[in-house]
Amino acid sequence: MWNAIQKASKSVLAMGIVFSSMTALATEWFDTTAAERAATGYPISNRDKVGWAYASRSANEVCLDKGFPAGQYLGHQSGELMGVNCFDDDTVDWFDTTLTELKQTFGWGRYVDDKDHIDAQLPVWANLVAYYACYRRGYGAGFFTGHQSGELVGLHCIPRDRVHTVFVPANDRPDGWSWVHMNITANDVCASHGYRTGILYDYIASGEQPLWVNLKYNCFN
Repeated sequence: MWNAIQKASKSVLAMGIVFSSMTALATEWFDTTAAERAATGYPISNRDKVGWAYASRSANEVCLDKGFPAGQYLGHQSGELMGVNCFDDDTVDWFDTTLTELKQTFGWGRYVDDKDHIDAQLPVWANLVAYYACYRRGYGAGFFTGHQSGELVGLHCIPRDRVHTVFVPANDRPDGWSWVHMNITANDVCASHGYRTGILYDYIASGEQPLWVNLKYNCFN
């Protein structure tokens, strides 16, 4: 599955160059440098050396520095350059959710012992929890900012009329996927359906052999 998706998209970075030449877009693509990322207080020199929540904090702060309220890294890195999608005020609304709410939501703490810290959560299950938290607030999709202050956890929600759900067949569960693989596949899959970006947030598995899996992506512009 992973190899197939990689082959399906020759270069998301190249697409980003086209996207960034447009104006007044709800989602804007940028290449970030090591210096820009370091200036946020969340430096990243190697994408594979940081967890998803740390990467979310870094992307969020990079986009704030560029005048946007939120953002997500594409997952691609070329040398020091890392692509980021920044979202405008019409694309995301920010909320503080609580650990109490999250612990009562399916997916939080799944396959991990630590239920008190956002950094300990597996990325695909964190995305599912974010989806549920936003759905309860009347939205169609969402993702965590990566920030946590005690009981409070930051959440960005995307309006339902901007979201389109896509199912993609696969032969393995994404439980062990890194945020890098998840974000790259989300951007590639959603781009192939005419959307600028997206979130891998859930899957359906057969529970039998041969195993079949349907990955669920929320795509948006």
